[in-house]
Formats: sequence, C-alpha cells, structure tokens
Amino acid sequence: MPLYFKAMTQSNYYSKSRSSQRAFTLIELLVAMTVSVLVVAVIVMIARQSTLVVKNTTGRLSTQQEAALALDYIAADFAELVAPRRGQSTLALLPETLTGTADSTASSFWIMMLTRPKAQTERGALGAVSYRLLYTDPVVAAGPTPSFGLYRSVLTAAVTTQSLLNLNDLYSGYWQTNWVAYQSADSGKTLLGDFLISNVVDIKVALRYRNKAGVLTTTSAPSAQINWSYLGFVAGTAAGASPSGALATDAETQRPESLEITLTLLRPEGAMLYQSDRADKISLTTAIATYGVTVSRIIPLAPTAL
Repeated sequence: MPLYFKAMTQSNYYSKSRSSQRAFTLIELLVAMTVSVLVVAVIVMIARQSTLVVKNTTGRLSTQQEAALALDYIAADFAELVAPRRGQSTLALLPETLTGTADSTASSFWIMMLTRPKAQTERGALGAVSYRLLYTDPVVAAGPTPSFGLYRSVLTAAVTTQSLLNLNDLYSGYWQTNWVAYQSADSGKTLLGDFLISNVVDIKVALRYRNKAGVLTTTSAPSAQINWSYLGFVAGTAAGASPSGALATDAETQRPESLEITLTLLRPEGAMLYQSDRADKISLTTAIATYGVTVSRIIPLAPTAL
C-alpha cells in the first residue's frame, strides 16, 4: 500500500477513534449528571423528612413538658387536700362544655378543691383552688384571638374560711356565682394566680377507690358533677342539702385512693390551624388526632386533717 493511502487510513482511524471517545465521554457526563441529580434529590428528601421528624419530636416533647408542669401544680395542690367532714365537701369535679367555641367536642372537667396551696403567700393556710379550661383571648377579655388555656385560681384563706368551710357542694355553693375571670381587677386579692399553660383542650378525671373488700375500682370519667364528701364520691347537691346519689351502694365504705387525671394538649401548629380564620382550617377532632398530645398521671388522695 502506498504511504499516502496508508497515512490516510491511519488518520481516518485515529479520527474515528477520537470521535468515539468524545461521544462516549458525553454519555458518561449525562449519566453522571442524572445520577447526581437523583442522589441530591434523595438527600434533600431525607433531610426534609429528618427535619420534619425533629420538628414534630421537639414540638411533642415541648408540649409534654408543659403538660407535666400543669400536672405538677395539680399534684402539689392535691397533696395538701383537706379531708372532708360531715356536711362538707372538699373536692368537686364538674364536667362542662367550653364556651366561646362552636365545637361541640370541646369539653373538660372543672376541678375545685379545699387545700393548703403552697403557692399562696400565707403558707400552710387554707385556700380554695380551681382548675378550669377556658377558650378566650388570654390578653384581652372577649378579644379577637381566643385560644385554649388552663387557668388556676386560688382564693385567700380569709375568703375560704368565711365562705367555704361548711359547703357540701363547692360549685353551687360558691364557684358557680363567684367565679372571677383571670382578667378581673381585684384590689382585695381574692384571687391569686391565673393563667397556667396554653393549648389544653381537654381534662379527663377517672376515680379510683377501694371497697370494703379491698378491691380497687377505677371508674370512667363521670358524666355529671360529683363531690367528695365524708360519704365518699357522691352526686352534686345544692348547698346545705344532704349528700345523695352515691356512685355505688356501698358509698359509705368506699375508700378514695387516687385520681387519674389526663390532659390533652395541641402542639402549637395544630392550635394555629384550628384557630385560623382561613377556609382550610381544621376541626378540633382533626387537630387532636393529628397534633394532640395526651399525658396522664395518677394522683394519690391522702387528705390532711382540717
């Protein structure tokens, strides 16, 4: 073969070889870019999911801590609960539907007791304590931004001893007509304390007591008001009347042992979605199912003598 043709053949070969190499490199680049995009997408998705998990976990832990704080207050007050005497009630539990919200599922228990609240200025003195859920503006009464909140009110020793020591129904005997909202100006300091924590949407109370055979019984949340009197847990009665309507036929032999108190709170994002004015706001049932946190505690009943 002449050298000219041989040189041309070799030149064509090397030219095709270089062209093949360039085409192969471009394919590799496209494949590499595609793989890189997929890897980055997976990393972003994992990071987003991790961030969401961390956010939800943090929100849940924060809400649980708030619930634990509220239960600490309640437990401390119950620890100094006064034992009832004849014709006297020292604990009242009243189921109620929250006002201010159109949601019929917004219900709770109003807890009222005679105790020696440690947060009171007069340490060791008697005081009437009330725990109640409200759906109202926490800044301005009847304001435009209502929200759920747990409120703790404490009556001074003077008011307690003058008005409440001989009542067999704390609710109808006093709190029903003398409830003073947290925003009320009271120069006499009749009420101490007030707003406790936010976003509490439900309080449930289960009763635990032993009968004369020593059998421990736990009731479900009662559907009507009950009082704890010297007869045991009895239905609510008007002030001055004899306790009646015991939960069991052996009420006189029941020994109250403890209460199981359950708080349901909404994580902040759930509360915002429920309280929103937007068209896509969610119902309370959906908010609790998606953003609700439930915390329970068994609180012993070991009352002290008056």
